[in-house]
This record gives sequence, C-alpha cells and structure tokens, in this order.
Amino acid sequence: MYSPGMTSALTAELNRLSPAQKLEVIETLWESLDESVEVPAPAWHLEELKRRAAAHSESGPDGTPWPEVKARLLASHA
Repeated sequence: MYSPGMTSALTAELNRLSPAQKLEVIETLWESLDESVEVPAPAWHLEELKRRAAAHSESGPDGTPWPEVKARLLASHA
C-alpha cells in the first residue's frame, strides 16, 4: 500500500523515465480508474471546447461529402 516516504522514491523513479515511458504510466493510471469515478474537466478544457464548438458552428460543416470522395478515388484509379 501507499506510504508517505513512497512519494519521493516514486517521484525519483518517474523522473528517470523517458517521455514515452511517462506517457505509458499516465495511460496505465488513467485506464485503472474505476468508470464510476467522475474526473472533472479543468475550466480551461471547457473553455477550449466552447471555443472550438463556436468556431465549427461559424465555419459550417467540414470535409468532403462521401460521393465526391468516392468519385475522385474511382477517377484516379481508372
């Protein structure tokens, strides 16, 4: 189980990891959370989501309709 002295030893061990290894640890910890645990989003995340939603609403739909993509692909392989 966890003990107060474990924090400094764990921090030291984590500091020795490469960035890729640290991301693996983060992913493992994230996936270990019980699904019933609510993880609140930071305020800046919510603001960014609002900003992106507004930008999307202003610019209209993105992308190319499937029939156009399909026709372009078929024409390029003809």
